[in-house]
Amino acid sequence: MELFSTSKREATLFYYGKNELVKKIIDLLLDYTHAIIEFDLKIAPLTADQIEALASRLNVSVKELLNTKDPQFDKVSKDFCEEDMLKLIVHNQHLIRLPIVLIGTKGIFVETYTDVLKITG
Repeated sequence: MELFSTSKREATLFYYGKNELVKKIIDLLLDYTHAIIEFDLKIAPLTADQIEALASRLNVSVKELLNTKDPQFDKVSKDFCEEDMLKLIVHNQHLIRLPIVLIGTKGIFVETYTDVLKITG
């Protein structure tokens, strides 16, 4: 069972606090999808199962979800096993590389809002 929508008509957006980039992503997604499911991790953190499912949908390891450029990321954490990385992310969701958009079976880490166009077609 999928934890997140696989419909090509719906976008799933993950972010940590709504900022200008997130607002631009939402505006663009409204042009290409019928619905947007928003996950603001600052308000409603993901569970361990959801984090693993998100990594799977993005075709990355749990470790690759981490934003290692974040000043709060501990360099020692790079040596953690997947299970320890998952625990780290569950308790520190601001360390996830966000925003992330899922549409259908595709997903992308968004750096600029136009990145979304790579998975809308």
